Amino acid sequence: MEGLVASILNVAAIFFVVLFSIVLHEVAHGYAALKFGDPTAKNQGRLTLNPAVHIDPFGSIILPGILYLIGAPILAWAKPVPVNFGALWPRRLGMFVVSIAGVVVNISIALMGALVLRLVGMQGIISNAIAFVVIINLVLFVFNLVPIPPLDGSRLWMMWLPEEQQKRIHENTFFFFFMLIMLIPYLPVGRVVYSLFTVLTGFSLR
Repeated sequence: MEGLVASILNVAAIFFVVLFSIVLHEVAHGYAALKFGDPTAKNQGRLTLNPAVHIDPFGSIILPGILYLIGAPILAWAKPVPVNFGALWPRRLGMFVVSIAGVVVNISIALMGALVLRLVGMQGIISNAIAFVVIINLVLFVFNLVPIPPLDGSRLWMMWLPEEQQKRIHENTFFFFFMLIMLIPYLPVGRVVYSLFTVLTGFSLR
């Protein structure tokens, strides 16, 4: 019975950390867009830490749950915050800042957690919890920089394309999304995250 309770608490903790991290990621996009003149996310009530308005059933619950059960690196995402890139000013700078805002938040959380681990070490329940927060945010950081739509990394090269080509790519988002799902097992996210964790904390996950 104690083992079951511990397993349930472990899953609940994982779910909370993943959800909190991806919500912060999305809110960062919306807040950056607001600063560059686009109030769409604010007007739709998405500049909130309330997870209920950000949860994507597949990306926030089903996929990370499956990956956890099979022992794979946990990947997750929330419903994308709506951004009207045409309303951003200056447009290109706005697109760049909005695109990287989410991953900047994730790497910032990871860096703060890594600093704590360097100070207190890797022993004890609290240290293990902090290490998990670092890992999850490193995963979100690396995964979202993959240059495949609709991930943030794709906007960093799409922003240089003419608007017509950008629209064409957006119209085929489902195709790119399907391709991304198929490629997930082959993406070296886990290896990159393990390397970053070691560099930032001074401890190895292996």
